[in-house]
Amino acid sequence: MASALIISLAGFALLAGSAYMSYKLQWWALIPALTLVAGAVSANVFFGEQTAANLVTPVVLGTAGGLSIRKEAPLKTYLITVTLILTVIMSGNYYFLLKNRNFDLIEYSRSEVAMMLEQNKAPEDLRKNILSDFDEYKETIRDIIPFLFFLNALFLSLLTHIGLKVFTARNPGEKKTGGLENFRLNDFMILVLIAGLGIFLLVDSVNYRLIYSLGLNAMLITAVLYALQALGVIKFMIIKRGLPNYLFPLLFLIILILGIEVLVFTSVLLAGFGTLDFWADFRKLGENNELRS
Repeated sequence: MASALIISLAGFALLAGSAYMSYKLQWWALIPALTLVAGAVSANVFFGEQTAANLVTPVVLGTAGGLSIRKEAPLKTYLITVTLILTVIMSGNYYFLLKNRNFDLIEYSRSEVAMMLEQNKAPEDLRKNILSDFDEYKETIRDIIPFLFFLNALFLSLLTHIGLKVFTARNPGEKKTGGLENFRLNDFMILVLIAGLGIFLLVDSVNYRLIYSLGLNAMLITAVLYALQALGVIKFMIIKRGLPNYLFPLLFLIILILGIEVLVFTSVLLAGFGTLDFWADFRKLGENNELRS
C-alpha cells in the first residue's frame, strides 16, 4: 500500500515537473524526457524493473501537455498524439512481459480479483459467478488489449488536459485554442473505421486471429474517436445556443449514473452520430471535403 502511494506521488510529481519544464524550455525539454523514458524502458527490458516502466506515462503526459499549451495546439492534436503514443507503449509493455517474462496481466488481474473477493469474505456463489464470467470473456479481453489500453490512455490524456487548462486559465496571456467543440477527425479516418469493420465481419477469428484482432481494435478505437467527435458537436451546439456551460458535464454524469448498459448504448449512438458528421459537417469545420464528394 505504501509503495503504491509512493509510486503515485512520484508519478504526479513527474507529470507536473515534465509539464512545467516543457512549457518553459519547449522542444529542449524533449532531451531530458526522452532520456528518462529510454532509461525506464531499458530498466524494464534488461533488469525486469516494472516500476521504472510505470513512470513513462506521466512523463509523456506532462511533456506533451506542456508543449501543447505553450504551442497553442488544438485539443485534437494533443489528444490523438498522446493517446496513440501511450497505447503503443502500454501494449508493447504488455506483450513484452507476456512473451519474454511469461507474465500475463490478465491472469494477474484474475488472481487479484479472487484475492479481493476472498479478503472481503464474499459469498462462495458470488465468487464463482464473477470468476467464471471473467474466464468466459478472457480470450475476448486478450483480443482487445490495445483498445483497453487506448481507453486508459484517452482518459489519462483528457484528465491531464483538463488539469493543465485549469492551472493555465489564470494566465490572461494564454490564447484560447478551443476544446472539444472543435474536435474533428481527418476525413480519411472513416476509411480506417470501414476497414476495421470489414475485417471484423469477414475474417475468421479462429484461423486468422491476429488479423481479426487488428481489425477489431482498429474499429473500436476509431469508433470511440468518432463518439468523441459527436460529443464535440453536442458541446458546439450548446455553446452556440448560449445554454449553460454545466449542461454538457451534467448530461455525461447522468449517463454514468444510469449504468453500464446505458453508457454502452449511448456510446454506440454517439459513434454513429460522429460518423454522420463526416458527411453532414454540422459545425462547418470540414477538411478534405473532396473525400465526401
